[in-house]
Amino acid sequence: GAIKEPKRIDRICNQTDFVATILAQMQLPVEEFMFSRNIFSPKYTYPFAYHSYNNGISLIDSTGYSVYDLDGKREMTAPTEGSEERIGTAKAILQSTYNHYFSL
Repeated sequence: GAIKEPKRIDRICNQTDFVATILAQMQLPVEEFMFSRNIFSPKYTYPFAYHSYNNGISLIDSTGYSVYDLDGKREMTAPTEGSEERIGTAKAILQSTYNHYFSL
């Protein structure tokens, strides 16, 4: 199997990233899972966790976290360094997932 023994991995990632990570460990194709990333890959250069929920989004990365209210069009967390970039990234991910969903 892909997991030989218990081990703690301290990396920021999404739960969706587990698919690509485990499949890559098993040397199986991952291309079908476009929103999943292998956290052990050298291409995994921007660790982040993205969340969407009813009328809001959030993003956590190495610089901090931001929560954004899509209805009120305002940040729900106290702005910190990198807030604008995190919110911009979260909005871009939301848009790309919607675009993908509506293209099916």
